[in-house]
Amino acid sequence: MAEDKSSGTGNKVDNIHGQPRKLPYQFIKDITNDFDEAQIVGRGAYGTVYKGTRENGEEIAVKVLQNMTGFDNKEFENLRRLKHQNVVELLGFCNESEKVVAEYNGKQVIAEKMHTALCFEYVCNGSLAEYISDDPCLGLNWQILYKIIKGTCQGLEYLRHGLEVPIWHLDLKPANILLDKDMIPKLADFGLSRLLGDENTRKTISPVGTWGYLPPEYVQQGLMTKEFDIFGLGVIIAKLMAGREGYSKIDDMKEKMFIKHVHGNWRKKMRATLPPRQLEVYCEQVKTCIQIALECMKRERQERPAIQSIVSRLEQTEY
Repeated sequence: MAEDKSSGTGNKVDNIHGQPRKLPYQFIKDITNDFDEAQIVGRGAYGTVYKGTRENGEEIAVKVLQNMTGFDNKEFENLRRLKHQNVVELLGFCNESEKVVAEYNGKQVIAEKMHTALCFEYVCNGSLAEYISDDPCLGLNWQILYKIIKGTCQGLEYLRHGLEVPIWHLDLKPANILLDKDMIPKLADFGLSRLLGDENTRKTISPVGTWGYLPPEYVQQGLMTKEFDIFGLGVIIAKLMAGREGYSKIDDMKEKMFIKHVHGNWRKKMRATLPPRQLEVYCEQVKTCIQIALECMKRERQERPAIQSIVSRLEQTEY
C-alpha cells in the first residue's frame, strides 16, 4: 500500500489515483474545509461523508469513520482490492493519531486520538434512492434505467466471481448504489460486507442489512447465504420498474398479472417516442427485467437465479 511522501502540506498531494494510498490528516481537513457541516453529503452507521475539493478542483468523497481504532476493519480490507466500473473506487485513507488534552476522573490528561477516514471517487448524481418515485414512468427513461439495472448486476457479479475471495455485500439497497455523471451505477458502502471464501451459508445473530431488502431465510432463521444479495437485487429492480406505489401491490397480484401491469405501463410510455422496432426491443428488456426481479425475490433461496445467469439474460435482450 503506497504512502504519500509529498513534501507539501495541506491538500498539496499530487496524484491520488491508482493504488489506495495513505493521506495526511491535514489533507483531509483542508479539502473538507475543516469538516464544515455544509460539506456533509451523507451519514451512516459507520461515519459521516463529506464532499472534499482539492486545489485543482477535483472532488472527493471523504468518509470519516467513527469508533475505529485503526484499519484492522472489514470495510477497508474489502475495499482496497476492488477495481470495477460498477464499484465505487477507493482513492486513499487516513489513519493518523494526535495528542489531545482530555478530562479523566476530574483531571486533565494527555490522550491519543485516532483520525480515520476513507477517500473515494466523488459520484455526483447521488444515490439510486433519489430516483425511485411513486410512478417510475414519470422519472428516468428506459435506456438509462436499463443501464442502471445491468450495471448494478455487473457490479454484483464482480463481487461474486471477479475476486479471488468473493464478497457478500449484505446491505444492497438503492441508497448504497451511487450514480456518476453518466448515470453509471456504482455499488458503495461495504461496511457490512463479508468475505465469502468457500462457505455458502453462515448463521448469525448480529443484525445486518436493511429491512425490506432482507431475504426470508435471514429474517426467520438468521441465515446468510450466497443468495442473500440476490434477494435485495430483486427488490431494487422491482421498485425501480414498478415505482413505490406499484411495488406496494406486489403481494396482492399474481406474478403474471404483475409482469403484465409493469410491462403495459412501460409500453404505454415508450410507444409515443420510439419507432416500432426499437419499441419491441425495449419492451422485451422490460419483460425480462421484471421477470428477473420476481425470480430474485423467491422465498426459497434455491429458486433464485445466479448472478452470472442474470447478466447473461440481460445481454441476450440487446441483440
